[in-house]
Amino acid sequence: MVVMVVVVVVMVVVVEEVVVEVVVVVAAVVVVVVVVVVVVAVVVVVVVVAVVVVVVVVVVMVVTVVVMVVVVVVMVVVVVVEEVVVEVVVVVVVVVVVVVVVVVVVVVDRVCKTVARRASLRVTLLRRMRHLLDADGLMRLYKAQVRPVMEYSPLTWMSSAQCHLSLLDRVQRRAERLIHPTDDQYHMERLRVPWRRSERPTRTVASSDLLLEALRTHTVMGQRAFTWATATLWNTFTVEVDAVAMNTQQHKGTRAARSAGVQHCKEHVITLTTPIPSRDVVLNVAHNKEQLIEMITEELVDRTIERKDSGYQTDLLSQGKLILLLKSGKVYEWRDQICKLTMRKQTSSFHTRLSSLFLTPERLLK
Repeated sequence: MVVMVVVVVVMVVVVEEVVVEVVVVVAAVVVVVVVVVVVVAVVVVVVVVAVVVVVVVVVVMVVTVVVMVVVVVVMVVVVVVEEVVVEVVVVVVVVVVVVVVVVVVVVVDRVCKTVARRASLRVTLLRRMRHLLDADGLMRLYKAQVRPVMEYSPLTWMSSAQCHLSLLDRVQRRAERLIHPTDDQYHMERLRVPWRRSERPTRTVASSDLLLEALRTHTVMGQRAFTWATATLWNTFTVEVDAVAMNTQQHKGTRAARSAGVQHCKEHVITLTTPIPSRDVVLNVAHNKEQLIEMITEELVDRTIERKDSGYQTDLLSQGKLILLLKSGKVYEWRDQICKLTMRKQTSSFHTRLSSLFLTPERLLK
């Protein structure tokens, strides 16, 4: 079409007198060519179902119609106007050619992008099935599902620029790496010098069999892991715990053994509180334990609690502590804390329970 337009323009420029018959013949030829192009385009649209080819055909039809209209307009101007400026005709022809080239480039670029996108999606599906098939199965599936998309209607884009064809080449290389992986690593990690570990035990727990190996980590997420936190907490525990053992067998057996046990725990200190004493209880004040024992030895004030030989005496020290003296000879130190004390007598199973009532020295003096 462009060649025909150029020929007509040359004829108009060179030949001053344009024969009307020639113009009519040329117009008839142009009309016939347009009709043939339209018929061929319709046949191609009917035969080809692909969306990409339909778009290309429609664009070609539009460009052809535009070119024909421009040619007819130029011919009419040549016939009607005797003097035509050559520069105007040349500019019009150049503009038409540029428009046609730009449209073709845009259409080819869009076709290449569409084909590359469809093929890339199928390669992605092939990658997800990689662990289920071997190399031969992947190659067979690639030839059946991916290659037909890339090889369909190659005449529309085979003569395009390299920048457009690089999209298809990229998809092809991706499929090759997927089917036949190489030993080359594209993302290499830097080599790190490992931390030096101590060759001798540096802690007390390390000398025993209870030491747990904890992975070395410096991140917050790693230190929150169960393995690291548990091993670190376990290694901080001490190996031995200082505990005083109590032999309960010495309180059993004969009466002499029980008496020996009672004499052994003559000076036993515990923490408890005392109930509020009644008004008939005499309070003897002592400044220390020795004065209290001497005072009780001289004069002991007993308070009978439903039975004989079951009394207690309360005395206030200068330091704000209370001393409880039992008739069995045990001396207890009372503090301002809440607890309970159960005392078993030697000769019977009678229990004397002291309630856990809070008593301060100021309240006791009142």
